[in-house]
Amino acid sequence: MAEPLSYSIDLPYFYARFGHGAYVTRGTREVSLGHDIAAGTDEPSNGIHGAWRWDGERLTAGNDRFGVYPLYYFANDKEVCISPSLVRLLEEGAPNELDYAALATFLHLGFFLGEDTAFKHIRAMPPNAAFEWTREGLSVKGHRPAFAARPISRDEAIDEYISLFRRGVERRRPEGDYIMPLSGGRDSRHILLELCRMGCPPRQCITSLKDPNLSSRNKDTRLAPEVAARLGIPHRFFTEQPSVFKRNLAANFALNFCSGEQAWQFDLYTYLNENTPVCYDGAAALLSHSTYVTREPLDLFAKGRWEELAEVLLRQWSKDAILSGIVDPDHRDLFSRDMARDRVFQELKRHDGAANPLIAFYFWNRTRRQVAMLPHMLMKDLKAVYMPFLDNHVVDLMLSLPPDLTLDRKFHSQAINRAFPQYASIPFSQDVKTVKSKFDIFMYRSRYFANFLWFISRHQGGWKFLDRNMLLRTILSHFHPARARLDQRFLPNALYLLQLGHLTNNRAGGLGNFACRLVGEG
Repeated sequence: MAEPLSYSIDLPYFYARFGHGAYVTRGTREVSLGHDIAAGTDEPSNGIHGAWRWDGERLTAGNDRFGVYPLYYFANDKEVCISPSLVRLLEEGAPNELDYAALATFLHLGFFLGEDTAFKHIRAMPPNAAFEWTREGLSVKGHRPAFAARPISRDEAIDEYISLFRRGVERRRPEGDYIMPLSGGRDSRHILLELCRMGCPPRQCITSLKDPNLSSRNKDTRLAPEVAARLGIPHRFFTEQPSVFKRNLAANFALNFCSGEQAWQFDLYTYLNENTPVCYDGAAALLSHSTYVTREPLDLFAKGRWEELAEVLLRQWSKDAILSGIVDPDHRDLFSRDMARDRVFQELKRHDGAANPLIAFYFWNRTRRQVAMLPHMLMKDLKAVYMPFLDNHVVDLMLSLPPDLTLDRKFHSQAINRAFPQYASIPFSQDVKTVKSKFDIFMYRSRYFANFLWFISRHQGGWKFLDRNMLLRTILSHFHPARARLDQRFLPNALYLLQLGHLTNNRAGGLGNFACRLVGEG
């Protein structure tokens, strides 16, 4: 399997600096990443992609319509650097000053907003970007299409959704044999059924359990073999996850310190990156059945009660207890809930007037900046990572539907069963409790905890944000049955801040080698 940091440090980049009447450049001058899909003459570009070009005096860059393909940059009046790797930008000299308001939001909410990153001077490329840098300065413009509510019935919306999604999959026809990740739930199942209808089944379906080491409820993964069997496709469970701790170490770097909760998919995606030419991912399907859209925040949106709405969302995603358990008291103000609430408040107002403002908020932030970013960073060597739920026409429809059409969370299930009634007898979720012995659970947590202790003993330079009393609380919770899950909740977050602290303590030059050591020693 590839070295974890190769997913970040070895990605392409371009750097230019003007001084003493001449340019100094390094890196790749012209790059096209991801995949584009031909669209009509009057339609915006489809697909997920990013690109840049240096002509000797001007750097231009652009990306896909929704800004999903991850591109990051830093720039001033003398220098510029661009790359899909945030760590590479730091390696090339980007200032490592942290953006505490953005970080407070990420740590409380779980994802970054807008074009924020953990670093004040590094920005994500906006959607549908027009980027240009010359020695006269930087110009960056982006565009988020807005959609007013359409007058449409639920039945009409479901029929249109089926048709548009079908055409979206057809535009993403696979080449050769491929492996299909299958959860058994709605998103990957819908893609698989359409691919089989087209006569393009995968050679194998593969399912990764979120946490095979612990007792957990796998609501849909146990249905994946049944779905595959009904379609006559070989299936297997993916269990090659040798070190959860090392996975968490590598994921923070590989995912640009922009994702935490999706790290459990790291091993599966790295496997797919080496064993299939193309892959399909169900990112953005939350548009049709989001579990995060409820009546309370929608009513607050309608009344323009932004501060209350921001508080509701923070409460919904709350990590206050975790943060208070790991952040040193002298630094808690840097990541305060008030800072996070102010940043969420600002972003919420950008979606005022949208057909479904809450769906729009989650799409342009959580989906775009976290969920859809992950497969492109971890499966960078594939010919294409196809995301048919991000087809232009599918997104346009879903962002224009009034909230009442999808609020009951049954829209997507009904669409799949209407399109494929012969498979409607297979449920979309099933509570199956996977039981591990108390000894196995204890040993799993002990290994993680031991790795964490060993790691921080070697890298104490990044400790500046963390509460040293955390170790004592972790030890007590580890041996206290009533609190036994506490350590596994906050240790990954502590690891995030520990690695971030290291990056701010190490200046440019050799940072890539340092990062490799920081992960390799885990």
